[in-house]
Amino acid sequence: MKLLLPTAVACPVPTHPSLLISDSAINKLFILPNPNNGKFDVVYHNIGTNTYTLKIYDSKGAYVFEKSYTISAPYQRMEVNMKNPGRKGLYHIVLAGSGGAKLASGKVLIQ
Repeated sequence: MKLLLPTAVACPVPTHPSLLISDSAINKLFILPNPNNGKFDVVYHNIGTNTYTLKIYDSKGAYVFEKSYTISAPYQRMEVNMKNPGRKGLYHIVLAGSGGAKLASGKVLIQ
């Protein structure tokens, strides 16, 4: 028995001279895991060594947590422990730079 294989057909690959693929940082606040039990990490892109302040507010707007972190690597984790009884609910997280300017924010659900 003789097996016949099809001959290769050349297909042109479309190209575009202005196509540029580049790397970029995401200026978004990541909260891991979310939802959680009160112990979680906050991650934000960083260049160089910077000090950030993490502020957390409850669903009524009351301030419940604040901590400063010195971050020296991109996407370095900022550990948060709010594992107290009665802390269940939705919280608003605000990340501020060393000058106090708001850089990013997010929400976390503690169950």
